[in-house]
Amino acid sequence: MNASRIPSDERVQDLLAERAGAGLSPAEQAELDGHCRRLGLRPPPDDLDLAAASLELAYLRRDDMVGMPPDVLARLIAKGDAYCAAVRPGPIPFPTPARAPDTARTLKLFPWVAAAAIVIASVAWLTRPAMTPAAPSPDIVAQLASASDAITLPWSPWSDGEVTSECPAATGRVVWSESLQRGYMIFDRLPPLPGAQYQLWIVDSRGMGQRISGGVFDGAGGPQVVPITPGIAVQGAAAFAVTIEAPGGTWVSDMSRRAVIASKG
Repeated sequence: MNASRIPSDERVQDLLAERAGAGLSPAEQAELDGHCRRLGLRPPPDDLDLAAASLELAYLRRDDMVGMPPDVLARLIAKGDAYCAAVRPGPIPFPTPARAPDTARTLKLFPWVAAAAIVIASVAWLTRPAMTPAAPSPDIVAQLASASDAITLPWSPWSDGEVTSECPAATGRVVWSESLQRGYMIFDRLPPLPGAQYQLWIVDSRGMGQRISGGVFDGAGGPQVVPITPGIAVQGAAAFAVTIEAPGGTWVSDMSRRAVIASKG
């Protein structure tokens, strides 16, 4: 939020706050437009609108959210990658204020600024590993399709004499390239987990005792594609195993809740 764009004019602040909350009548909107033209603010600042939107987003229930289809998300990511590649970032200026801050204005804006800051920090913390990773962009899929060392392994229920897989109906495959250190997982019907998440573990030449976390994600109950994001370099991947963990995942899993596994052997 760029609070520096909000003017010190109290009437304009009131109108901006009202617009972010209940909305403005046509007369009030015309009044705001007139004040902004007088102050040289074109278009009117949207800082408080963004703060209100952040608050609304933070209070959305997870059950109210609908996942974006993987193919749509992949196209959006590809467009974003292309845009970022075309933009050459420059230095970010940090201007020194020309005068001491307006105390009355600061006090009046503080609840909005504080609320937005709390929301942004809270959302970042709550969703840092809990957010399902974005679907791999088409360029990753194309790279893996042409990689000479790419492997494709099918998922199967992961069980032994003591522990039984909790997702016997989950199917799909994992695609991985050691040279690229990139890959993705495909699931046909991995069920959502109320109060829990899935976590990928990569077992390489260092063995199960030094397994590598490959990311935390949610089940969609239908077709989904999840990128593999290993924390460290993989050396001779032998198996990809998915466990069920508390939200956010864990550094060290007891592997007691098992979902699926894809193994070379």
